[in-house]
Parts: sequence; structure tokens; C-alpha cells
Amino acid sequence: MAVTLANIQEGKIYACRSSLLAQFVSGSLNETILSVSVNLKIWNGDIVNDKPASFTYQLQVPSSSMPANLFSYELDISEFVSEYVDMDAFNGTYANDSAAFVEMNWQVLTDDGSGTPSYDDTFTFAVVNGWATYEGNIEMPPFYVPSNLYMEPNSSYTLTVLQRTVVGGTVQASTLDLTYSDGTTDSQLLTTTGTRTADIFQVAVIDLDYQKYVDVSIDGTKVMRLINKCKPRYTTFKIGYQNRIGVIDYLTCYGTHSETQNAKREVFRQTVLSGNDTSNSQYKVFSANGRQDFTVNTDFIEEDANERIRDILLSKYVFIAGETNEVLIPDDNAQELIKSENNLINYKLQFKRGYDTVKSLR
Repeated sequence: MAVTLANIQEGKIYACRSSLLAQFVSGSLNETILSVSVNLKIWNGDIVNDKPASFTYQLQVPSSSMPANLFSYELDISEFVSEYVDMDAFNGTYANDSAAFVEMNWQVLTDDGSGTPSYDDTFTFAVVNGWATYEGNIEMPPFYVPSNLYMEPNSSYTLTVLQRTVVGGTVQASTLDLTYSDGTTDSQLLTTTGTRTADIFQVAVIDLDYQKYVDVSIDGTKVMRLINKCKPRYTTFKIGYQNRIGVIDYLTCYGTHSETQNAKREVFRQTVLSGNDTSNSQYKVFSANGRQDFTVNTDFIEEDANERIRDILLSKYVFIAGETNEVLIPDDNAQELIKSENNLINYKLQFKRGYDTVKSLR
């Protein structure tokens, strides 16, 4: 019999915010696992030219540390590979460190009762800063579009799709088909595929123009409708965020917004040498600073957008899309996602600015 790596395959793209388990499974109840060795090469950039010559990490689980009569063993490599994936800033273009390539060479020693055969293999795959739900799959789908979107007249929407495979042979790109409300159509092959980690992200900009709506299909499957919203009553805010498959997505908020200032200070009590003059205070402020809170309402939208809201709340990178892409930190308060008695809901999103109001390096 043989030992197999159950949940990681050649050329696939996986989430590294969730546990990324290398699961080794014995092919027989008569064959137990004695030891496991995993060697990782992790890199950004070109899949061939930038691959390191030596291993980035070498992980060993010797027989002395392995429980007896073990038929499967799981090793979480997410913390090792996630060090090479970074998305702290986005200027409209995906960088090479937005994803990482991983070459995993593994070897498992077993006991089949008559000897100690050894099994080994090598896989190359990619990781992005996505996540899986508790019962979800760590393999990332090529796209995640949970709902329709309302847009301002004559605006555009940027859609990102992941490559379907990242190594070997011809990389399969996705086809984007657009059907506008006046019956006209458009079709395009998403961004040309390449050999760098940045090329894993295929980007298309969809112009709504002054159409009532545009239906968006990927590889023949309709995934969303972009809907022209009447002239907004309030100032709109386009919230950018890294979603669950590790790509940047957007949600425009059309409702009211508010900004508040919170403050915190350190106060000390000094010794007053003489007199009780109230201008000579016993208490003085040692330091004072604070952060601005930012609250925005989506206006009434379809409840199908609740998964977009969930992604924003759980995202590690949220920003106001604009010239500077100002960073926001989602508030920890619970957010109502569904009202069962209504198909429309106004989501109230609360954020903190990603910086102190008083400039300070400490």
C-alpha cells in the first residue's frame, strides 16, 4: 500500500489565513506511520526564476515523537507560508507578495509489519491571504461574488478572479461576458496570465456607463448584476476590502455617515508646594491622543449582500477607496446580517481610522 497527501494538490490555490493541513494518510490498516518529514520552499515572484535553491523550512516529526499505531497525521503549515503573503497596502495593482508559491517535498516512513517502506512526493501550489469557513474547503475558488451591487451612474467596478491553476502547461484564464440592459454585449479574456505570483490575480474593469444594469458572467455562468442607482442623496463611500478568497473587492455605501473623535489621556498628580490657587492644578495631563471613529450606512440593499458585510467585518485589510486608500479598522461590535421579515436591509458599518489623530511614532 502507500501513503497519500490527502488535501493538497499540484497547481491549486489555497487559503493561508485558515489552517493549511498537510494530511498524510496510510492506505492500509496494517501500515502505521512512523515518521514525517516536510521540506518547504516558499517564494514570491517568478515560479521558476525566483524559486530558492535551498529549503525555507525543514519540518521533522521523528518516530520518537510519533504516537503508536497512527494511520494518519496532520501538519499545519499555514503559519510558515503566511509569512510570505502580505496585503497591507493596495494601489490598484497586485504585487508579487500578494500571494506566494510553495514547493512541498515530503517523506513518510511506515511500518507494514514486514518492513519499513518509505514514501515521498513533491507538490507545487500557491497560497493567498484568504480563509475558509469552519466546514469550508481551504482550496480557493476562482471567484467569489455573493450578491448584486448598486453603482453610481457612469461608474466602474473592478472584478478580480484567481487563476484556475498556477503551475505546469497552459494556464487557464477566465472569460468575462457582459450583457447590458439595452441588449448589447461584450466579452473579454481576463488579464493575460503569467508566471509570477502577481499574475495569479486576473483583473477586469467593468464600465456601467449610463445603462440601467449590466449582467456579469464568468465562463458562461451569471454571477452578478451591477445596477445603476439613482443620483445618491448623500456623500457616497466606496469601501475596499480583502475578501475571503484573498482578492480586493468593493462595496459602495449610499446612506448617511458620521465621524466622531474619541480620546484617551494619561493624568498624573503633582505635588503643590504652597497655596490653594485653582490655576495651580494638582492634576496634569501627561499625554493625550485618540482616534476617529467612522460610521457609514449602506442604504437599503438586498440581504444577499450579507456575505459581503461578513467579509468586511472579518477582513484584515479594509480601506476607503480613493487617492490614498485610507485604512480602516472594522469595529468589534456585532453586526446584524439578516432580518427575516424583510428582503431589504440597511447595514450600519462602524470603523476606526487606522492611525492616531495626534501624530506620534509610539
